[in-house]
Amino acid sequence: METIANTIIYFCDASSDPLQIQRLVTTLQLEPEIGRIITIAGNPPTVFASSRIQWIDKNLSTIKDLPEMPFLFAAATSSRMYHFEKRTAGSIIYITSLKLTKIVSSGMLAENGAVFVELNVQSSRKELSLSLLFMTFGLLLSTSLVALIIFLIINRFILQPADVIINTMEARANGNTKIRVPVFSSDEIGTISISLNEMLDELELESSRRSQTEQQIRESEAKLRELNSTKNTFFSIIAHDLKSPFNSILGFSRLLQDEYDSFSPDEQLRFIRRINDGINNVYKLLENLLEWSKVQLGRNEFSPEAFDIGLMIFEMVHADKLSFEKKAQKVRIEIPDNTIVHADQNMTRTILRNLVSNAVKFSGDNKTILIKTVTPSTSDKEQRNFIGIAVIDEGIGIQKENLDLLFRIDSGFHRKGTAMESGTGLGLILCKEFVEKQGGIIWAESEEGKGSSFTFTVPSAS
Repeated sequence: METIANTIIYFCDASSDPLQIQRLVTTLQLEPEIGRIITIAGNPPTVFASSRIQWIDKNLSTIKDLPEMPFLFAAATSSRMYHFEKRTAGSIIYITSLKLTKIVSSGMLAENGAVFVELNVQSSRKELSLSLLFMTFGLLLSTSLVALIIFLIINRFILQPADVIINTMEARANGNTKIRVPVFSSDEIGTISISLNEMLDELELESSRRSQTEQQIRESEAKLRELNSTKNTFFSIIAHDLKSPFNSILGFSRLLQDEYDSFSPDEQLRFIRRINDGINNVYKLLENLLEWSKVQLGRNEFSPEAFDIGLMIFEMVHADKLSFEKKAQKVRIEIPDNTIVHADQNMTRTILRNLVSNAVKFSGDNKTILIKTVTPSTSDKEQRNFIGIAVIDEGIGIQKENLDLLFRIDSGFHRKGTAMESGTGLGLILCKEFVEKQGGIIWAESEEGKGSSFTFTVPSAS
């Protein structure tokens, strides 16, 4: 209120513009906390303007409800600046002095005055409470909005990527090795995603290496088992199958040496033939052992070339005709002229020699052995450029459950021939090695008591 008083002191001239005080009161009473405002001047003090009542010009004493009258009169009659303030339970009262300049007939007349202002504390408190309420509500609303925005940002850039990362890791733990963590951004979450992907790649690489190592270990174990079986077979051949023919040779040769004159010429010839058969069997066995040992040691050279396989079969049969004549067996060759193959001659000859030898061994007297070409199944695309060679006998045959054991060195399956010829099964193992070395396949078909058919394929030169 000091500002109001000073304003009136320096700018208010009631004689020249008496409406200034009226405008001041009107303006102040627009404020809701103003309870009353009264402006007085003169001696005796006269009310110039008042709020809540019409404009009046009356003696101040006629206004009965004004509190603190002595202070108001003191302010109105003071010749110096006067200020009074009092706080009550429901209001605050300000009284301050002012000076008015009036024009009278004798000239300028300066009079003392006063301004009485009563502020409604309850109204101020209500306004303050409303202001605080609105401020609090605004603060809560703005805080909630900021919190929502922060949550959306955290959810978008932190929580959702974190959920994706967790789901990815769970899927990876469940065996999905192809899944990767999506990279959402280039910030810290993106850096974490990239690092996780690098870690997953390293884990996959390590897993692949471990799988390869485990596979190599399994292959090594299988190879060791095979080598152990090979060793056992080798020792069995040396200990039994190679020793038995020598026992027969030594026995008959000792009889001839010690009691030659006691035997008739026919008996002597029979003993010599038995010795010769034993030597031939040992020789064939040694041939297979040497070839097989070369394969095992990796020293068997593979030198494919073009040659007429029909001519090779004819020459081989002619060179070994004595073995057929012993059982009065016949060999029929049905190989077209100029059947040219591209293979290793030594390997192919070994294959044919063993298959034909088995046919002779397991066929009885006066039987026929057929060697012919066959067409491999067209369903096997890899064999379309191969020629099939079948060796078919009329021998004792093989049970179906034993067919799968023929080409396995660890099976221990072998049988005596029709003339009680011994065998080790090593020849068929060698045949399989040499056939597969040349890219072909070999298989057997048989019916017990009706004979067997052994077929292998060899690359065609055309």
